[in-house]
Amino acid sequence: MIYVLFPNTPTFALPDDRDMSFSIVASESLGGCFYDHICSLKEIVVGIRYYVDMEIVFSQHPVFNQFLQDKRFSFNQDKFFVDIFFEESCVEVLEQGSLHIDCVQEFGGESIVKDGDLFGICLRITNGTQLTAR
Repeated sequence: MIYVLFPNTPTFALPDDRDMSFSIVASESLGGCFYDHICSLKEIVVGIRYYVDMEIVFSQHPVFNQFLQDKRFSFNQDKFFVDIFFEESCVEVLEQGSLHIDCVQEFGGESIVKDGDLFGICLRITNGTQLTAR
């Protein structure tokens, strides 16, 4: 499944074989190393914990800084990761302890997309997820 996130906009969920109408921005990088899955108690992937290089400062990053006020994103600068949820409602569920981190250490599958002046994040997740493809 492909997930496309733009700041403060509902997540797009697309089947793997569908062409995207967004342009990939190869000149920018998220600066990540790998990610783990954030899963529900029923083992449904509802987001990812994305680990970044120690040099990344979220507030100064050209893409992440657009998501600082987005409730689907929970930034942890001290531990160099950001939790990215496919739906805003999952953030509260994690805080209640009903979600867990599945340590899969996946590499790749993330890219930066652009729609006009807005940067977005595209994630290709191979496991079962919560959103229905549109």
